[in-house]
Amino acid sequence: MKGRATLYIYDENRQDPARDILRGYRSTLIGDFGEAPKNWRWLELGPGRWGVVGLDYDVHTGDEEARYIILRPDDNDDMVNIVEHVLIDKIPALRDNSGAYGDCEEEEDVFGRTRAQCLSGRISRHSILNVRKDLAPNAGYYPLEIHIFDPKGLDKPDKSTFILPYNPDKATWEIPPDYPIR
Repeated sequence: MKGRATLYIYDENRQDPARDILRGYRSTLIGDFGEAPKNWRWLELGPGRWGVVGLDYDVHTGDEEARYIILRPDDNDDMVNIVEHVLIDKIPALRDNSGAYGDCEEEEDVFGRTRAQCLSGRISRHSILNVRKDLAPNAGYYPLEIHIFDPKGLDKPDKSTFILPYNPDKATWEIPPDYPIR
């Protein structure tokens, strides 16, 4: 069971300072055991454009995955529904199947895989997300940089740093085809 994270957006140009005017809100199911992640960070995603980033983890039979979840306001004034004023981006952040493969110490495992096959199938790809404010924004958003690393020494990706440009037609950051976490 997932938890719930919600971003509320209030109108800074409200007429009555005693009342907040809700401009938008949106929820997403995230986290586990009915709890949303507790660690979120605010990032300036473009000049004057802020969003909040958290990690959504999922583990099944030793296979661990995570996604960056970015909640951010949409400045499009054509939107009718206030729920549409918040965009949710999901970017793969982690893939580690070493728990499913185990330590690969046996010459042949219960699935008939040799030790070499077992070792070659294990991957451990983690990442760090940064906003590249030194690069030109596109449609008001900076590119994102994701650095991939292997903390367990199981797997070395061919490329370790990826730049994700903002795609205004899709209203999200474009994940390169050679991005090693899916």
